Amino acid sequence: MDVAKGVLILLLIEHHRAHVQSYNSIDTSMFDSHLGSWQLLFICFFMQAFFLISGYCSNFDKPAARFLWTQTKGILIPYVFFQIAWCLFFSWYFPTYSWKQDILQIPNTTYWFFIALFISKIIVFLLHRKFAEKTVVGVSLALTFLGILNSNYGVVGNYFAINQCLMACFFIAIGAYLKRNPNLYDRGIKYSITIFPWLFVILIMFKRDIPFATGAVNCSLQYIPVWFVLTITGSLSCLYISRWIGRFSSLEFIGKNSIITYGFHYCVAIYVSKQLWDTMRPNGIASIAIYIATLLVSVVLVCIMLSKLFQYKPFSWLLGKW
Repeated sequence: MDVAKGVLILLLIEHHRAHVQSYNSIDTSMFDSHLGSWQLLFICFFMQAFFLISGYCSNFDKPAARFLWTQTKGILIPYVFFQIAWCLFFSWYFPTYSWKQDILQIPNTTYWFFIALFISKIIVFLLHRKFAEKTVVGVSLALTFLGILNSNYGVVGNYFAINQCLMACFFIAIGAYLKRNPNLYDRGIKYSITIFPWLFVILIMFKRDIPFATGAVNCSLQYIPVWFVLTITGSLSCLYISRWIGRFSSLEFIGKNSIITYGFHYCVAIYVSKQLWDTMRPNGIASIAIYIATLLVSVVLVCIMLSKLFQYKPFSWLLGKW
């Protein structure tokens, strides 16, 4: 699971690269127009994979007070810290930045993943208290459908990332269900590694959209069944590959500290991309490729150093670890 989280968080850094570069008016379209579309291979499932893994690794049998406190320490406290760190960085780096851009405009909450993870886990926990496992999965599936519908029609504004909260419920629930049914989990990853790439290739060959749901949602109603198959088989394929990789200490370390990489990578990448671009001044596909590789490696190395730093007190307290 840690190797899988390590792989997924590295993919997240690449996924955010273009948006990060836009803050510094950096244009790598010369490269991205040729190879940038490879992100379609993972954006259709990689955030759902995080939720599935979280559900798999969670204990929903804890007493209510203990479970709530665990989630508060592990999710809400880091969320508050990283949001403050984000605002401080942007205030320093961008003279025109205003805190209310990220604090007061709730529908545009920066760290939506923390909110979605916290609320969806609370919902699934409450369902586990009342219903049998299969019923929990069924109700969570209905909530996920509701989130997709609302993201398409906007009946209710996406306050506190409510669409993402609802869409995460099924993956939290299915992760917990697979943990209690290891034979099903083994069969799932075995078949998914075949189903996912074939489905992806078919969609590309017939020039169909690749639906996804991250901070933005691109999943029209007719693509909902495809989205579910892609997200489940893609997530399980990632776990299959991670099992095949086996013990990989560097990836395991990154995965265990993925919350730190998630919290810091955006600000780190904004700063580093500017310095590298001004220093390297790439002007061709080859030089841009070298710049991108250097940027990604640099961001990962800085996040690893920050992960090591935050293992020590008092920094670890900021992540709810005491």
